[in-house]
Amino acid sequence: MNDQVIKVYVRPGSSVDCVDGWYGEHIKIRLSKPPQKGKANQALIGLIASKLNLPTQNVAIISGNKSNYKKILIKTPHRSDIISKLLNS
Repeated sequence: MNDQVIKVYVRPGSSVDCVDGWYGEHIKIRLSKPPQKGKANQALIGLIASKLNLPTQNVAIISGNKSNYKKILIKTPHRSDIISKLLNS
């Protein structure tokens, strides 16, 4: 497994779930779930896993659980450009 860390900026409570380009040095992600009881964090993990075709257990928030700015650990079986996959899927 290859571990990679990405930085994301999350906007919960949006009308759609999507990867929305760059926000400074972070990947901007909009989520429809509210930031209550971990719903937005669960949706974030599900969205990233889905876009990268990985099981959700391969994606984890390693910092920023209660912040819009988060670091995400992604465990992938092969080296790939996960940022371009996220932005172009």
